[in-house]
Amino acid sequence: MELKPDRRRAIYKLSEEMERCQIMLEKYRDKLNQTPDLILSGCAESAAAKRATLDLSRALTKYRQGKL
Repeated sequence: MELKPDRRRAIYKLSEEMERCQIMLEKYRDKLNQTPDLILSGCAESAAAKRATLDLSRALTKYRQGKL
């Protein structure tokens, strides 16, 4: 089954977004394994990881609705 170019592009964008989220979550997990002072500096990254997850969720919703 051949995918339409825009569907292929959407799947590619989603996979890029998932990879970006995974990297952010790994960075945050590494911060948790460090000292408490460094955990506090990880708060900004935590917020970025939450935003990335929300962005991915929105992209998946658009994809499922056929808007991507």
